[in-house]
Amino acid sequence: MTAVPSPNGARMGEDAPVRVRSDVTEGPDRKIRVLGGIAVGGTEVSALLERRLLAILAARRGRPAPTDDLVELLWEPNGRPPATARNALMSKVSRLRSVLGPNRLLRTPNGFLLKPGDDGVDVDEFERAVTEAFASDGSLGLVAANAAMELWRGEPFGEFSHEEFAYAETVRLTRLWEQAAERRAELLLTNGHLADALVAAEHLQIRLPASERMCEVRARALAQLGRPADALHCLSEFRASLVDAYGVSPGAGLVALESELLELTAGDDRPSGVRAVAPAETRLPAIFPRPFVGR
Repeated sequence: MTAVPSPNGARMGEDAPVRVRSDVTEGPDRKIRVLGGIAVGGTEVSALLERRLLAILAARRGRPAPTDDLVELLWEPNGRPPATARNALMSKVSRLRSVLGPNRLLRTPNGFLLKPGDDGVDVDEFERAVTEAFASDGSLGLVAANAAMELWRGEPFGEFSHEEFAYAETVRLTRLWEQAAERRAELLLTNGHLADALVAAEHLQIRLPASERMCEVRARALAQLGRPADALHCLSEFRASLVDAYGVSPGAGLVALESELLELTAGDDRPSGVRAVAPAETRLPAIFPRPFVGR
């Protein structure tokens, strides 16, 4: 069996110690972090097998992981587990327990369980912050949205994000981040941070070009900054992009906003090419699901 080199020089199947990287931001001790590279507290798990095992367990947090499944997934890149796989798995579990502390990685009748709750995994804290951001339109909602953004260090599960055991959760969390980022832009606007709201919405519009929510934030921010003509131009460009890409027009909310802005600028020279958008019979379907509220 050919050993696969890991980023730290160890090979799959070899016993490598759990080491730390000094460039990982300090955080609460023993918190499992998967929103980015796999880490515990302020230390990144550098041994490849331990890192992979923790990613598998975190993807299934709160659900038992049978020993046979862990063995298969842990050595999957090599194609076939070694004869000593079960003993090696117990060794990896023991090492993780020494890092995680007591009562975090539990034995079940046929496998292991990563205990959820108490914000022991950054995903749980992230989801709670997103829920709080959607529960309040005031400053508390903005604080929660900012907290959610700060927890996001990068692609969920890092190097394992596209593997079968993590892919579905990676997609779900990425969509949740997009929703949280949109919510933060809305909260920046409603809390009077107009310039910040405009910047946030412009960045998100690049990532989510069909987002009516971000187009509305941009237009309202521009109008409140004293730039109604630019707001109308923003709406006009968005309408044209929807027609070109999807063959549909903006929804009633943006149509109403454009009408308001047209009335506001009725006595001014209107930007060339700006015209009212007729209500569309067909609405662009929701691209992303509603925010995750709880497991």
